[in-house]
Amino acid sequence: MKQTLKFKMIGSSETTRKLIIINNQFKEWLTGFVEGDGCLFKTKSNQLQFIINQKDPRVLIYIRENLKFGKISKTPTHYRYCVTKLEHLNTITDILNGRIHLKKFDKTFKIWLETINKKQERPINYIKNDNKVDLESAWISGFADAEGCFNIRISHGTIYNQDGSSINLKNKKQVKEFIESKKEFESISLRIRLRFILDQKWEKEILIQIKEIFEGSVNERKENMYRYTLDSNSKNKEIIKYFNKNNLKSAKYRDYKKWKDIYKEIEQKKHLKMNNIGNIERYLKISKDN
Repeated sequence: MKQTLKFKMIGSSETTRKLIIINNQFKEWLTGFVEGDGCLFKTKSNQLQFIINQKDPRVLIYIRENLKFGKISKTPTHYRYCVTKLEHLNTITDILNGRIHLKKFDKTFKIWLETINKKQERPINYIKNDNKVDLESAWISGFADAEGCFNIRISHGTIYNQDGSSINLKNKKQVKEFIESKKEFESISLRIRLRFILDQKWEKEILIQIKEIFEGSVNERKENMYRYTLDSNSKNKEIIKYFNKNNLKSAKYRDYKKWKDIYKEIEQKKHLKMNNIGNIERYLKISKDN
């Protein structure tokens, strides 16, 4: 059963009428987030709905607080932010119009715009976005909130014993097995790669644009499924600078915070001589193999 959540905030009713002032950074962030996780939905009876589903409601509350309209409800599997009132759908349309970067979403938006224009006397003119993504826009931050992944990869390690001997561990699995064996050792040195990842179906071009900004690589993992990866510890400084300026708003922020903390530890070379089991287990927990 769907259940409406009640939040204490000004203008919690979707019917609240007031002048809404929305800054450009939020508009850019929201467009990136919506292109990753949003839905412009048209029913069979041509009723329009703007929908975002999330497991964590906090990002939906953030959107609701900035837009001052829409409803958040809870289902057994997720939370849903929904807008149905025409004047508020017009506001969403104005935010997205001219800021969209993904070709597949742009096609959906054009159909949406045609439908919404049939419902009002003053049509909204479509604006094509010919600009590339850049560091000045919060679009990448919103897109990363929807589609991004921050993790680390442990490729191998070396165990140093008190007698001066050492043991080479070829991969993360061997590192984990050694730690779980609870054998005594003096310290461990880990080979760690910090990774920022974006996966997209069809949309290779946008990943190439992001690669041009931060460097990294774009590869086709399977047919029409592309991955952008930045796994150079020396290049991650630019990523951190960008997300410090354009903060993540979803649960991804927690992953990013852990990722950034490990970046600082790597900068201080703490990963080269570790003897704290808790820290080693923390690294293993957030490490991914693919």
